[in-house]
Amino acid sequence: MLADNPPVMSTRSTAGPGTKVAKAWSSGKRRLKRLYWQIHSVCAIYTGGFLAFILITGAFAVYAPEVYDWEFRHDARVEAAAFDPGVLPDAIERATARLREETPGATAYQVRYPKSETHSIRVKFSNQDFRPKPFVPGQPWVLRTVFVHPSTGEILGEADDDRSVASFLRNVHVRIFAGTPGRNLVGLFGISLLIISFSGLLILAQFLGRRSLWLVRRSNARATNSDVHKIIGFVLIVPLLIFAVTGFWLGMQVHLMRWFDIERPGAFSREALISPQEDQTYPIDFGRAARAARAAHPRLIVQQITWSTDGERHLRVQGRTPRMVYERLSQSVVLDKNDYSVLTVVDTPNSRLGEKLFFLQEALHFGDFAGAPGKALYLVIGLLLGVLPLTGYAIQRLRSRSSLVPFWRWTALGCAYFVGLLWLLKAQGVVVASSWSTVLLLLLLAFLVRWITRWIRRLIARAKGSRKPEVRPEAT
Repeated sequence: MLADNPPVMSTRSTAGPGTKVAKAWSSGKRRLKRLYWQIHSVCAIYTGGFLAFILITGAFAVYAPEVYDWEFRHDARVEAAAFDPGVLPDAIERATARLREETPGATAYQVRYPKSETHSIRVKFSNQDFRPKPFVPGQPWVLRTVFVHPSTGEILGEADDDRSVASFLRNVHVRIFAGTPGRNLVGLFGISLLIISFSGLLILAQFLGRRSLWLVRRSNARATNSDVHKIIGFVLIVPLLIFAVTGFWLGMQVHLMRWFDIERPGAFSREALISPQEDQTYPIDFGRAARAARAAHPRLIVQQITWSTDGERHLRVQGRTPRMVYERLSQSVVLDKNDYSVLTVVDTPNSRLGEKLFFLQEALHFGDFAGAPGKALYLVIGLLLGVLPLTGYAIQRLRSRSSLVPFWRWTALGCAYFVGLLWLLKAQGVVVASSWSTVLLLLLLAFLVRWITRWIRRLIARAKGSRKPEVRPEAT
């Protein structure tokens, strides 16, 4: 039988320990999500502009060797001819004699073999008596290449490597015109790129399952930028992490090797056996050197021979191994100049894991291992990754309901500034030295450009303000 009066329901919470745990877990997830957003936003705000610059310049720096070939195509290219190493000693002697007439410190130190039957030999010279100054016109050359015909030994032409477009592309990406400190700074930003990548992955994981990953909303600009940002980051997360890790290693390599006592594989040095003058003029049989190197390293494809000029009396035969993902010119054999005996060999495919990882970094960073298709892919990936900081900045601006016009205006102005600076340096024949003074001068030029543009805008605004509309009499 039911009771006459129904039981009174208690207003006290009946939530058990499981409900409290669930609430605490949900609250913790919200705090973690907020933390991920804060980390991602702070790193992107303070380093995003620099990362965009580095990623975009890196996309073009991949093509630095091809740009060099195009820039000096009239001397770098020849009609199909067989390569004869026997023409090199006489050609180097003639080139050295000619260069020393105007530059007494000119010293040959390297020969690059032809890439194919339609390429010339490249003999590299350094000006050992000169230290360049930034942005000073009319300075002597620092590094010079002499192009030699592969079969006749005829000198075809010369090129100043330090004034080349290829050198600019590589220098602006790797060192931002600041030498070793600039390279270290670029490497340190690899840590920021790693943090941004991981925090972005954690943020993206919270969106999965709510809506399609590939959906690009058209409702407003902020939503569109957010979805494009999400898709690019997800698709290219693996190359982004590769660039971050390898960039950090390459930028901080000198310090990391010293801190962790890492020795470069194949590094060779010994006490001077002869005087530097004798070492610079010591006769070299290039054909014999290549044969001795291939005997010690059968899979070596010889691409370059570099020799000592400080009295150590040795030479290094460098090249690559086919179908291997390793740094350019990483495979080498060091020989004695006197009897061509083998002093040390770098055969990475048959070496320990540490050496393989050492020579894997630069290959993965610049994509030199996959030929023309691989470089084209790296160019596209680099440009797309360079868009990520731009779309992220657009999202930030649109969230605060600010205009994107100033942002795109300064982006276009910055691109025009660097392109104009490059051609100005080329036209004036200026040696671009890697130093902090170069960076300060670049910043000074940037501020001058900004001041001039602001001054012009004020003049235009003042002129528009001075035009007062005519006051017409009212009709009676």
